[in-house]
Amino acid sequence: MATKKSAPWRAGANENTVIEFSHEAKVAGKTVPAGRYGLFFVINKDDSGEVVLSKDSRSWGSFFYEPTQDQLRVKIQLRSIPMTEMLTFDFINLTKNSAELVLNWEKKQFPVAIEFAVDDRAGQCRRRTERAGWIQLAGICFCGQLFHAEQSETRKGTRMG
Repeated sequence: MATKKSAPWRAGANENTVIEFSHEAKVAGKTVPAGRYGLFFVINKDDSGEVVLSKDSRSWGSFFYEPTQDQLRVKIQLRSIPMTEMLTFDFINLTKNSAELVLNWEKKQFPVAIEFAVDDRAGQCRRRTERAGWIQLAGICFCGQLFHAEQSETRKGTRMG
């Protein structure tokens, strides 16, 4: 799993693993615009790590990786875990505004904090729908809670927000 700074490790096999945000998010504390990104990781020699979001979500793995396409490159703290033979993704530590995306493989966990301004978005929706009435607003609020509940129960997919 050793990697070079110029060629991070793709978070999967062959084609890019892609994460898509429907709204602006904070990823590992840094603001990322809504969009579709290739997801890469770096394991440094000192056993620290980095998460990389590439604006080029269509390239084939890390073979055509270009650092100039980085939307985000930020340090993360890798964790030691019991042996995990199959590469897995999960969302843990769920709250109303955030989740931790984790990739588990072998004896390493790659945690990435993801946050959304849920309350700000709800306020924006409220202002836009005041003319439509409170029934529509209730539906929007319900959908937001339903999305959170579905993520809590299933933790599937990588489209968030």
